[in-house]
Amino acid sequence: EEYMNQGKLLLGQEKYNEAIDSFKKAEKINNLNIDLYVYKGICFANLDETDNAKNEFSKALKINKAEGVVYFHLGNIEILQGNKAKGIEYYNNAIASGFDDAQVYFSLGLMNEEEGNIDTALRNYSKAIIKDSNRPDIRIRKVRLLIVSKMFMEAVQCLDELILSNPDVFEGYHLKNLVLIEMGKYQEAETVLSNAICLFP
Repeated sequence: EEYMNQGKLLLGQEKYNEAIDSFKKAEKINNLNIDLYVYKGICFANLDETDNAKNEFSKALKINKAEGVVYFHLGNIEILQGNKAKGIEYYNNAIASGFDDAQVYFSLGLMNEEEGNIDTALRNYSKAIIKDSNRPDIRIRKVRLLIVSKMFMEAVQCLDELILSNPDVFEGYHLKNLVLIEMGKYQEAETVLSNAICLFP
């Protein structure tokens, strides 16, 4: 437990090699602790040692094949290695195994958007927002896709939600101003801009 805590602390400090050493010491005492393989995998991923990371996550799955967070990390590794289809498969396995985090839906949305699957991407962004309504980056990504798709009414609605939940995020006002101009609603756009100038002088 001490080695695990030390490893997690070092991981948080981005001292990945030192963290791996601590997790290896923990492994010698208890090699059935799934968390140590997950943390070791994260360390290797941050060191760009993707094959070593994948190996650690695979060890974790040998202990518990239904550990959703492991599938999520494996999905990240596959994406880093350019295997998008395999990455998406792992993300879906993560969800099926109960990993219901906003990030997995956000990552799926990014992959779908890249593949040109706009409707699926928007659905995944919406699911991510439901899971974590306080993350402005997800709403902003969804809005940008709505704008590109010329779904301006939906974009304004999403921006209103962004401004309501994160009033200190400048991009919400900036993007709403641009969308309203695109819609020809110049007076509303000017009001949004005036509010933004007051908030962000």
